[in-house]
Amino acid sequence: MRNTKENRSRSAAKKFAGKLRARPKPRAWPNLAPREPVPADPAAHAVDFANRWVERLENFVEGRMHALDIPERQIGSSDHKHGVPWRTFFPNEGSGGGISPGGRINVDSYVVNPDLMKHLGPQAS
Repeated sequence: MRNTKENRSRSAAKKFAGKLRARPKPRAWPNLAPREPVPADPAAHAVDFANRWVERLENFVEGRMHALDIPERQIGSSDHKHGVPWRTFFPNEGSGGGISPGGRINVDSYVVNPDLMKHLGPQAS
């Protein structure tokens, strides 16, 4: 009977010592990769990326325009084609953005396309 109690005590002590020596598990990062393959064409990839991250890109672009002290009346415009009353980031366009005749500024998916900046050199792209 004494051996059984000693064995259980030793076993419990070993478990406790093992827990003290245990290293914390590394943080598991979420898988942000799309389930479907990434388009090979940089322009198609830019549009795909922009559509998946449109909310964050919209918030970033609008915040950046405010940080640059662009007047509120010039930030963004309506996207009638896609039924959005107002936005600063247009994920389905591909020119880099623009300024409307009324002076409203918008940015589109081509800003996440590295091919757009190739003519400016490797530092820009």
